[in-house]
Amino acid sequence: NVCMSPSRKTILITAGPTREWIDPVRFLSNESSGVVGYELAKEAERLGHRVILISGPVSLPLITDIETIRIESARDLLKVLKDKIVQADILFMAAAVADFRPVQSSSRKIKRSGHLTIKLKSNPDILKTLAHPRIKRGKIYVGFCIETEHVVKNAQRKLKEKNLDFMVASSIKSKPFGEAKFSPVVLNQTGKPLVLKAESKQQFARTMFRFLKQKGHL
Repeated sequence: NVCMSPSRKTILITAGPTREWIDPVRFLSNESSGVVGYELAKEAERLGHRVILISGPVSLPLITDIETIRIESARDLLKVLKDKIVQADILFMAAAVADFRPVQSSSRKIKRSGHLTIKLKSNPDILKTLAHPRIKRGKIYVGFCIETEHVVKNAQRKLKEKNLDFMVASSIKSKPFGEAKFSPVVLNQTGKPLVLKAESKQQFARTMFRFLKQKGHL
C-alpha cells in the first residue's frame, strides 16, 4: 500500500554495521542488526518517497523496489554518501559506523603466537564531513547514537558538533539491538528532548516520519 506523498522527497538511509578487516578472516565490527534503518526505508517507501538505502553487512532480506547499495567499511560508506548525498532531501544516518580501523590489514591470516597488538587509527567522522555547508545546503540530517551514560548530554554535544537537525539517542541499558523494543530520545537544536515510549522498530519508523511531518520537513 504505497500512498504517493504530495511532496515526494528523496530519503537517504544508512543501516547496519561496518567492518574493518584485521586479516582475511577477522574484522572489527559491532552488534548493529540494521533493523532500524531497514524499517525506516520500508516506511519511507510506503509513504511514497524515493529511497536510497546504503547497507552494511546484515542478515536482513533485500527490500523489493528500494535502491540498495551494499558497503563494508566506514571509508566505503563515506565514498557512497559523498556520491549520493547531492540527491537527498533527508539523511537518516542509522548505520553503526566503526570509529577505528587497523593501521594495517594483513593479506594473510595472522597465526596464533603469544600476544598480538593491533594498532588502530580513527576513521573519518562521516557526519562531520557531510555537515560542510557546501554539502548540507538545507538538507535535514538525522543522526543516531547509543550511549553508556549521560545519554541526553552526550547526544546534545554530538548534535551540535556535527551540525545535525535531529539526534536519536538510546542507552545501551535498554539493549537496543536486533528486534528489541526501541525507546530512544529524539533531540533537536532548540526544543526539549522528546522521549519515545518503548515500541517496535517498525512503530518507531512510523513515529519518526510523523514527527518530521509535524516539524514541516515532509
